[in-house]
Amino acid sequence: MTDPFLPPGEASKRLEEWWNEGVVAAAAPMALWAALQEAQPKLRRIGLVAFPSGGQTNTGKRVELLECVRMGLHGAEVVLNGGCLAEGLWGEVEKEMRDLLKTAPEIELRFAVEWGRLGDEARRRLVRLLKDNQPKVLRAATGVYGPALTFQEVASLRAMLPKGVRLKLPAGKDGPPPAKYLDAGADLVESETPLSCGERP
Repeated sequence: MTDPFLPPGEASKRLEEWWNEGVVAAAAPMALWAALQEAQPKLRRIGLVAFPSGGQTNTGKRVELLECVRMGLHGAEVVLNGGCLAEGLWGEVEKEMRDLLKTAPEIELRFAVEWGRLGDEARRRLVRLLKDNQPKVLRAATGVYGPALTFQEVASLRAMLPKGVRLKLPAGKDGPPPAKYLDAGADLVESETPLSCGERP
């Protein structure tokens, strides 16, 4: 539920419908989760932190992570600083990763990057950092700034990632069906319409 204009009432209806159809997790901005405290409590809630730009300061992101903990969310997806990734400021990137990992170890932490906008060397350097600073999940695209990953890129990234890091991709409305990303090597696929995904949401 990444749409910033999604009304809480509509979001609540979606959560109930999704849960009844077997969907077990949903990601949404923090303000929306705050408005949905009573909606479908059994569903695993993932907070979107610094989404979608990742331009907030480390302190701002850490405060949002602590808010995820306070609200009892299962996990958080934090968008890493895209400018630092693009510029190759790897010391800053590693510091951000370490700061985030130690802020809220009690919840599932996920990093989000725009893999499709990184060059080959930046991709290799990022994967090396992930080996020593492992999130539970790497979200390889926000679905906002593009470009979408090809199936070949998904397979290549899956092969590069440390074994303990799962790979997540968003499925766009006009893109390939989520099952195609799963077949290419993704572990998780996010969809605004998961009930249309068949047996593999």
